[in-house]
Amino acid sequence: MLLFVNVAQTLGLVGSMTSPDERMVCSAKTSKERVRVRLEACCRVENGVTQSLLAPSEHQRRGSAGAMSRHLRCERMFMPSVLAPGTHSIAVNGVAQHYHVSGMGPYCIAHAGGPGIDASYLRLPLLEESLTMVYLDPIGTGSSGRLATHPQGYSVDRFSEQLLAFIDAAGIPEPYLLGHSHGAFVVLEAALKRPGGLKGLIVYAGAAYTGGAFMADASAEIAAFVARHAGTAEAKAVERAWASIPTIRTDAAYTAALRDLLPAYMSDFRRWPDMLATLQRRLQATLLVGDGQVFDVRDRLATVQVPALVVTGTDDFILGPRHAALLADLLPQAQMRIFEQSGHFAHIEEACAFAEAVLRFTGRPGRALSGI
Repeated sequence: MLLFVNVAQTLGLVGSMTSPDERMVCSAKTSKERVRVRLEACCRVENGVTQSLLAPSEHQRRGSAGAMSRHLRCERMFMPSVLAPGTHSIAVNGVAQHYHVSGMGPYCIAHAGGPGIDASYLRLPLLEESLTMVYLDPIGTGSSGRLATHPQGYSVDRFSEQLLAFIDAAGIPEPYLLGHSHGAFVVLEAALKRPGGLKGLIVYAGAAYTGGAFMADASAEIAAFVARHAGTAEAKAVERAWASIPTIRTDAAYTAALRDLLPAYMSDFRRWPDMLATLQRRLQATLLVGDGQVFDVRDRLATVQVPALVVTGTDDFILGPRHAALLADLLPQAQMRIFEQSGHFAHIEEACAFAEAVLRFTGRPGRALSGI
């Protein structure tokens, strides 16, 4: 049975992409002489390698926002081309890995959920002024390549191997990993495989265990949703879609079911009619099949020795607070945040609160939220 733990593409819904030119030190309005002066103010070249004269922490101690900005922009100009702002595709483990880079600051790799949904719904523009966000289209989705065994073979283990191989191929030093829904399973597995080399985890709408009564509990929540909204078109569509899960065999059927299920994934779909309509219109899903194994990392999480932020929405019917509490209890360096007015999409339903929680966790509070 497929696990419906992620159901949206919201490209453009929560902010437009920033063009690469806007992220560079040199704009079309800046003279060559001013560019040279700015570069000399924040960088030096030693043995052909450009280095910053001041670490970010030193800029912060001096209280100079302008100097900090120049430092980050200087780093941006000399970053490897595979991590330059924009859209890229590189070969990883024999599969084309498509991704988008946007922002400034420490690296944070975002892995979407599903399985079978690309990264467009998970854009986090409020984080991009403080973090360099790297949004992966998971293999088999979006513009990324497919496995030779497609649609079979898309296990959590295979996704995690791809993620770790991408980090190595792109040369990303100590990234944060942010995984949503099924993507949270992937980043947890990646952290278990690689105890070192990661800065931290943002486990967003995840779980440590999907066996036992997991699907029965989700079915009960769906029944409760249908009862609360009895007689509405949304309730009828949700009930019909949930019942169709065992029979789904095509991308079209998968997409149709996820579109119909969207109201149940939100805290209150009536508060967001335009958002819901946009999600349903733009959602395209790819049917991916894993290994049929229950996800269970309960007895392994004690070995994860990096800080973790565990977040979810109060009204997330399938991966809500109960699952977050278990994760926070089992992860040695975990903190937890529950968003009271959110379902499965807190980054959309409570965008500012979600961004603030992540920025505080990464030690960069407030920069992206000024003026909002």
